[in-house]
Amino acid sequence: MTDSTRLPSPLHAWVESVLGPLDGVRDSSHDRDNSQVWRVTGPAGDHYVKVAPKPILYTRETSAYRVAVRRRTAHRQAGQLLRRFHNAMTGPLVQPEADRVVENTVTGLDKHLAEAGTHLSATEADLLRHLVSALPGCGPLPAGWRHGDFWERNLLWNGQRCTLIDFERSEPGPLVTDFVKLATSLWPDHPELRTALFEGYGRPLSETEEYALTAFAAADAASALAYGPRHGDPFVTARGRRTVERLLQEDRL
Repeated sequence: MTDSTRLPSPLHAWVESVLGPLDGVRDSSHDRDNSQVWRVTGPAGDHYVKVAPKPILYTRETSAYRVAVRRRTAHRQAGQLLRRFHNAMTGPLVQPEADRVVENTVTGLDKHLAEAGTHLSATEADLLRHLVSALPGCGPLPAGWRHGDFWERNLLWNGQRCTLIDFERSEPGPLVTDFVKLATSLWPDHPELRTALFEGYGRPLSETEEYALTAFAAADAASALAYGPRHGDPFVTARGRRTVERLLQEDRL
């Protein structure tokens, strides 16, 4: 670990060219010889300055900040936008619409299961029925104006700001349904993006909403396995197949 609480002169000059005059520097290195990390304070607040031990480690870390961290920022902003959209219409006037969505999801399941045919085994179909049949027992779910097609394709990101597009399927309903597509496509491989989105959204799902999300995802899987093979859409088919396999293993998302 370095004993210096001062930045090397060339590094100090570069940091001040970016952050402005520094008021304080504190050694924050790990207890190893090649660790060089400082916490600096200036007009722009507190920042950490790090000298990478090897060029490859510098490349990896800066790539992560350029790609992964920005992606989390995009999803955090997307959560903020969705919360504002959801709050545009709430209250008792939208609850009957939400109840109808639940009813239609339950009654429409058998049609999708029949259309899926051999793409679902009897065991898998029974599991989807079991999960979806519990939806009415969830009670009134938080309802409002939902986007209806909320996933990455409808999020535009220019490197700094996220924009939500494609509102042609927007209508009143259970708010939790807006999370189904991300929960069945993106979040299984990128749970950090789920975390970022709900940070922006401002609240986590309740336990009841979590169960409802699983039930709606089960219905979505049946719909995907009915639609995807019939229309030659491998992406939709794969999403449905993967959701079924996850539900078989864990009985919930």
